[in-house]
Amino acid sequence: MKGWGWLALLLGALLGTAWARRSQDLHCGACRALVDELEWEIAQVDPKKTIQMGSFRINPDGSQSVVEVPYARSEAHLTELLEEICDRMKEYGEQIDPSTHRKNYVRVVGRNGESSELDLQGIRIDSDISGTLKFACESIVEEYEDELIEFFSREADNVKDKLCSKRTDGGTSKNRDRKGKMDVTNSAEKSRRSPAMALLTAAARLLGTKNASCLVLAARHASASSTNLKDILADLIPKEQARIKTFRQQHGKTVVGQITVDM
Repeated sequence: MKGWGWLALLLGALLGTAWARRSQDLHCGACRALVDELEWEIAQVDPKKTIQMGSFRINPDGSQSVVEVPYARSEAHLTELLEEICDRMKEYGEQIDPSTHRKNYVRVVGRNGESSELDLQGIRIDSDISGTLKFACESIVEEYEDELIEFFSREADNVKDKLCSKRTDGGTSKNRDRKGKMDVTNSAEKSRRSPAMALLTAAARLLGTKNASCLVLAARHASASSTNLKDILADLIPKEQARIKTFRQQHGKTVVGQITVDM
């Protein structure tokens, strides 16, 4: 029995290591694909295109100062991109490196919908892969939306290496290193481990992804102030639903989702 016990422990350790590696590959791959898509979209915007941004400062005459900033890297444009960028993950496939046995994710469809010129031999393309990659992408966006907007608001070199860094210490992924890098390789695991974050994700998807940041901020506030998250959501969600209902009624739609907070 002792021999079987040691074998079970060894097998468990090996399976745990393999699972961690697969998970790390997935979230690093989702991050790198996300960066590729954002950079491509930003590059498609006319550099001369600008957007007016208001200032919080009030002039002596009571008016607000308005400045024009490049549209491509404006907060408005980046926020809009992040709302739909993860849908692009359906255009990616999974490839396993024959030497390292690590998973990579590559675009298999051209930007304009045409077939990619990439040799597709050895690349898996199916709904399970694209769905899993999309979920990982959405987890990254939901958790790091503010950081992503701040990072892409200015040009930088080697964005994927700087943003999608993987740093481990004793097998535990860390969110940021001392230089402030984001490590998104374990974000989905943290979401799955936290019932509160799972509830937030469900609520955000029901109310619309534009409200995800608001819900995450509510969670952070609850954590910092020891406030009951259930009470915060019970107060926040009806207000959001009322706002959405008013908007939809004005546009001829009255269907509004329902959500029950039960923790």
